[in-house]
Amino acid sequence: MADDSVEPAELVLTTTREGTSVLVAVAGELDAHSAGSLDQLASELTADGYIHFTLELSQTTFIDSSGLRSLVGLQNRLRALDGELALQAPTDPVTRLLRITGLGEHFTVK
Repeated sequence: MADDSVEPAELVLTTTREGTSVLVAVAGELDAHSAGSLDQLASELTADGYIHFTLELSQTTFIDSSGLRSLVGLQNRLRALDGELALQAPTDPVTRLLRITGLGEHFTVK
């Protein structure tokens, strides 16, 4: 198991890897300024063979349309690889946004 942290402005991504699964703790704001960091991390992880992602969102304070685009794009990429994406413990603002946009049913939420 390996742990790594990536820290762009106002967003901290911490990974815990095991087998083909990865848990990514997303802390802070996932927005137009930071979504590219998640996209880049996800690209690197899928290139390394990780296809089962859990995004732990209990410390995610804000998501905008760019963040949602990243989540949808990641889910589509993982499905194409016969993988999966689950959202774990989303905060109230994240849950509300998923409900308002209708994307709550699009994702597996734990």
